[in-house]
Amino acid sequence: MGKIGRNDPCPCGSGKKYKNCCLQKDVASEGRKEIDFTYASHLAMRRKATEKMARIMLKDVTPGELQHFEEDYWASPFLDDDQAEALNAHPRASELLEERNYFATLNCLKIKGKTPAQHALAHHSSQFTADEAHYLREFDRSRVTYIQVAESFPETGSLRVLDLFSGEVSTVYDNGMSVHAKPHDIFSGRMLPLPEKSGFAIESLTLTLHTPADRETIIRNLENLAQDKHLNTRGLGLSELLQAEPVVVFWLDLWFLHRQLFPKTPTLVNHDGHAVVNIIARFKAEQPEKLIAALNQARNFENESSDSGLVFTWLNRKDTVLGFLRVKPDQDIFTLECNSRQRFKKWEKKLQTLGDVRLLDMRETPMEFHPGAPVSRDLAGFPTEKFSPAEMDELLPVLEEKIFSSWVKEKIPALGGQTPVQAAKSETGREKLKQLLDEMENLYARSPSPMNRFDVDKLRKRLGM
Repeated sequence: MGKIGRNDPCPCGSGKKYKNCCLQKDVASEGRKEIDFTYASHLAMRRKATEKMARIMLKDVTPGELQHFEEDYWASPFLDDDQAEALNAHPRASELLEERNYFATLNCLKIKGKTPAQHALAHHSSQFTADEAHYLREFDRSRVTYIQVAESFPETGSLRVLDLFSGEVSTVYDNGMSVHAKPHDIFSGRMLPLPEKSGFAIESLTLTLHTPADRETIIRNLENLAQDKHLNTRGLGLSELLQAEPVVVFWLDLWFLHRQLFPKTPTLVNHDGHAVVNIIARFKAEQPEKLIAALNQARNFENESSDSGLVFTWLNRKDTVLGFLRVKPDQDIFTLECNSRQRFKKWEKKLQTLGDVRLLDMRETPMEFHPGAPVSRDLAGFPTEKFSPAEMDELLPVLEEKIFSSWVKEKIPALGGQTPVQAAKSETGREKLKQLLDEMENLYARSPSPMNRFDVDKLRKRLGM
């Protein structure tokens, strides 16, 4: 097939001119193919260079140098001896540590006082092509840091990232990461300048992906380390310390790995301090109309009606939701949903006071805590799997508005007990609120539920952020 002219009929059969139809899409597709090819070539060159460097390193390193590296690597000030021993003995540790140890040797091992890259170029330069040698020189000169994703651009294979320590905003080119990284993800890496582009390639150090909730922990631990005169004997600033001793990044990574494998599971509680247990109970009302009328007259009860029936929400004096009571049209079965045994007892007593009801059955499900993942509410109790895609498109904006409207008025422990509206009025509160919104956006982006379509920017605008 010959080249299609801009003013030719579009081959898709739309009847439009090519320039007014599929031209831009085809140009983008060709650009994507070029990016994929360029990135694949870079990866192949990088793999060959690092494999050669690793072979040279293993051949030339002395037993004493290797022992010194291993002692240094496991001398993490963030782990005590018992924690390091437990980490090494964990069934999953060998798998998780194998690749980390490989990257640690490439970055931290010293051969006759030189880094692996310096040693390879000084004594075995003939084994490397010009591109590979350039890569190894840049590898050693590159900046070691932690960066946070601000925005991804899969169409160009790039990301806009923020350096956690300098605050510098840069463009990073990484094909895979541009597709899979979520807003506000944090990772460590080496920033390799790309002369042909105004940006950097990123060489991951520890392979650990952090959520925004880890940001303060990372900064605080590394700043404390930089101020420790016994560990930082040269008195280097934090950025200089990371560059001179990249092993500190691996020290912190071992601590995060230990926390992942040996999590301290907290007891989940609701706003009343009760242990969280999801409860679904069914009650039969002898006179359902009378019970519905009594609920409508009761204080602190709200109701919503739809084709699928009525939903009563019970609020306490602090406007905390105590649970939901659902009843379908022309039925005498009322289904209760709440999240603690204490709240269930309150509901049971209230319903017996308002009408002639008896408990049919009750199911309890303890709330599971997943280490490393923030716990969030579900979609306000709506069984989303029962809705078609078209119905979900209509329902989600309503749910989003309902959840967001309620959330901005809630007192949040992470905001010092203030509501988001109150926190937005002070500089300190706004900083805490920004962190909380970043965590929420990252959580929604990773959620397998329809919550991943919630737009946190709407909350930011509502709060003047």
